[in-house]
Amino acid sequence: MYANGLDYSFRQQEVDRTTAAKVMLVFLGAVLYQALFFQEKMALNFSLYSAFSLLGLWWFYVRQHSNPSFWWALLCHLLATASVLVHNTPLAKIAAVVSLLLCAVQAAFPHRSLYYAVRTAMAKGITALPLWVSSVFGLRKNFPSQMRQLFRLRIYVIPIMLALLFFGMYALANRVFGDVAEKLAEQVASLMGNLFNWLDADRLWLMLVGLVCTAALLLNRPTYRAFQKDQLAADALLRVRKKIRLGWLWADLQLVFFGRRAKGVMALKLEYKLAIVSFILLNGLLLMVNITDIVYVWFSRTYQPGFEWVAFVHEGAWMLVFSILIAMLVVLFFFRGNLNFLSQNSFLQRLALLWIVQNFILCVSVGIRNFYYIQHMGLAYKRIGLMFYLLLVAVGLITIIIKVYGKKTMHFLLKVNGWVAYTLLVLSALINWDVLILNYNLKHRDTVPVDVEFLLEMHPSVMPILEANSAALSSIRPPLQRNDVATPGSNWVSQYLDQEKQQFLATDAQYSWLSWNLADQQLRQYLHTKTPQ
Repeated sequence: MYANGLDYSFRQQEVDRTTAAKVMLVFLGAVLYQALFFQEKMALNFSLYSAFSLLGLWWFYVRQHSNPSFWWALLCHLLATASVLVHNTPLAKIAAVVSLLLCAVQAAFPHRSLYYAVRTAMAKGITALPLWVSSVFGLRKNFPSQMRQLFRLRIYVIPIMLALLFFGMYALANRVFGDVAEKLAEQVASLMGNLFNWLDADRLWLMLVGLVCTAALLLNRPTYRAFQKDQLAADALLRVRKKIRLGWLWADLQLVFFGRRAKGVMALKLEYKLAIVSFILLNGLLLMVNITDIVYVWFSRTYQPGFEWVAFVHEGAWMLVFSILIAMLVVLFFFRGNLNFLSQNSFLQRLALLWIVQNFILCVSVGIRNFYYIQHMGLAYKRIGLMFYLLLVAVGLITIIIKVYGKKTMHFLLKVNGWVAYTLLVLSALINWDVLILNYNLKHRDTVPVDVEFLLEMHPSVMPILEANSAALSSIRPPLQRNDVATPGSNWVSQYLDQEKQQFLATDAQYSWLSWNLADQQLRQYLHTKTPQ
């Protein structure tokens, strides 16, 4: 018992030292966060904060829980962070933040499915600050006795909050008491204002945000429910006997349409017939739609005199995408359980395969519509986003085929499609879409309508391209209403850009080296060469 007691004491000291190191590292991360991001834009400072967080993760977790998914998340994070330094676009920043949080989740809890990893990340964010505070409280026995007394004050938080609540209600209910309360509140506000002015309230708030962010990255509970579900979920579908559950929509519908045959083997056979009839009808209907698109979208642009081709290729595109998603849900519904194991269900599988292939053809039709619309109307963010969305839908259709023939579970679909979506997010962040859109629309300005105001609201890094084409852009449309310095017939785009240059240089001068990124650096050099000394 003595030896066991010594062993327990030794282990407890190790736990206390690890907890103390995490608490201290989170506090240092909060200090570093406010020092890096105070009155700065997200750029080089994010790389430094990311390096600090990754070192902390490596120290505490990765050596014990290294896994391929973490290394893939880390690689994607490095690419996204590099894109922040090079392009500094909002999409790159989103990808970098998401990938850093995913690295933190995968380092401590190696999830297989990104769906459950996102749920764990949300739980980490919600519990970050309470977990850090509870860790501090757990170490209070190691503090000096005078400091330990301060922890006892936490029991008075709830009574103080109740007192403040009723203080506000009484102040609203009693005018005389309200006047006294208002004067008292002004005195307290003045005192707190002077205190915060001395302490710099903005830095304190930013430090609190940094504390939450760093705690969410480095601290973890022993386990999370989403992680447990992820570990228990299987990729292969198993046959189980289920009893009909009243109150579930499908069970109620079975009772209405099938009657006494809604239970047991008869219910499964009836559902099989229902699936057969449904897929035959849906395949026939979609075949007519696909033939129409192949004839009038793929190979022909004539329908009848006065037919507006551009409107035709644009209208209904998103509704067709929505119909593809519903079609995927139909397949998932019928192949959700024991229908996969019904003997001689190969005919149903072939019908489902035909339905998926037809939806893939419909997906291609939507892509062709979008391509034709870009040809006639130019590039835009939503049109590019639709292409990525169709790519995800195509991957989803392929994985559904694998599910049907390989008898896979929904967990398999969430796992594969989640990682594909994450990878596409990072890859899309590596491209400066503003430059691509601007160059394409200017190159085809004789054949597509150019939205000048849309181009002028892009990232400042496109300023050199705009200035080189300012004369052509000025001739496309009259000056903007808000541009009161320009006159019709003049190169008003150049005048507008002159204002934007001055504003950029004035704003850029307020930042330090922590906000450095290559896009701003190149623009800064360009403006200095254009500006007379």
